[in-house]
Parts: sequence; C-alpha cells; structure tokens
Amino acid sequence: MKDFGSIAITARVNRAPDARFVQSWTHLIAGGLRRGDKVFGPIIEMPHHWAASCAIRDFMDGCDCDTLLLVDDDMTFESDTLANLRDNPANHDFDMVQALCCSRQQGHGPIVLLESGTKYKPLLNPHSDSGTVEVGMCGLAFTIIRRKVIRTVMGMLQPDELIFNWGTDGSGEDCSFCRRARRAGYRIGVDTTVQVGHRLPVEVGWNLEKQCAEYSTYPNASFKRLMESRKKEQGG
Repeated sequence: MKDFGSIAITARVNRAPDARFVQSWTHLIAGGLRRGDKVFGPIIEMPHHWAASCAIRDFMDGCDCDTLLLVDDDMTFESDTLANLRDNPANHDFDMVQALCCSRQQGHGPIVLLESGTKYKPLLNPHSDSGTVEVGMCGLAFTIIRRKVIRTVMGMLQPDELIFNWGTDGSGEDCSFCRRARRAGYRIGVDTTVQVGHRLPVEVGWNLEKQCAEYSTYPNASFKRLMESRKKEQGG
C-alpha cells in the first residue's frame, strides 16, 4: 500500500488539557477525518510510555485501520493537518512520518534527528525545499505509523516488555520504538511541509530600553549540562 489507507487517531493526555489542543483536536475529529477512519478516546493520566503502549493495544485490538495517528496533548494543528500528512506523495515511501515541530527546550530548534552511526544529529535548518527528510528517529507529537511497523516491533519484544519503553541510556520511549523499527528496515521521515505547534510555558517581562514586552522560556541549566556531558562521553 502506497498511501496510508484508513487511519485511527488517539492522543496522550497526561494533565489538564491545553485549551488550544482541545480546539485543535475538536477541529480534527469534526472535519479532518475520512470514511473508514476511527477515533479512539484519548489515553489519560498515564506516564508517556504507558499511554503510548495502551494506544497501540487499542489500535491493534480495536480496529482494522491501516495506520495509527498518535498526537500529544501539547500540540496544535489544523483540521487539514492530517490530510496534508497522509496525502503528500513524498511520504508514501515511508512507514512512520511525523509532522515538523519544535523543541520545548530554550532555543526551540526544529526536531529533525538524522541518523549518525548509533546516535543522532539534528538538522538545524530545514527550509522550504527540505520536503520529507529521512531520519533515524522521530517523536510521537503528531505521527502516523503503519500497522505493519507496529506488528513487527511487537514481535521483537521480550516477554512482558512494553512496546514503548525508556532505555537505560536515557533515551525516550519514542527512541526505543524507532530503533527497533529501523533495525527491521522501516523508513522514518519528518515532513517539513506539514507543521504543528508546540505549546509551552513562557515568561513575559517589560524591556525598559526597547519599551516592549519580551517573551522567554526557562533556560533549563540542568538539562543543558546533562546533554553536554553526554556529548563529551560520545566523543562529540
């Protein structure tokens, strides 16, 4: 199958929903789906890896759709975002595709992680001609996954192992899934022509010199030190 066929959608909601996410989700389920698509209720009040694993179980056991769309509760999107992702011919040769989003961390760079040996390096400057970029891994922010990928990865698990799980090296649940999918030969992409917003807390202060409001996010020094130490350990 070249296109993504019928799509089941669900979301991971771990806290009081963001109002813009609720608005986006409502627009999607009210006007962004097609005949044969299915909506599952959001997976709520669970750690992210548990929620994603439960979403997989609901999808595999609860429908015969060809593809699963996973959405996180801090994303914003339009009613046609899914249509743009599924209809882009450049995506049809991929098995897992995420819409482009930015990081929550200060700097808010685009999350496009190219494979670099056993690690990943970010593509820092996607532009209007980037199209769909093949990557080593992607997140679950607004991501479509073909059923065959899920079935294969489930067959690679150890007994009682969750399909989404945190690695002992600090890698997240999305990374562990993508690593298995890549080992099985599946292609993962980020469609830079389809973007979703990433909601995050900001601080506003008044700049007396410029006489305007300035917005900033928390500079997480602990996280930055951790990333720098990991980079040194990896010889970066």
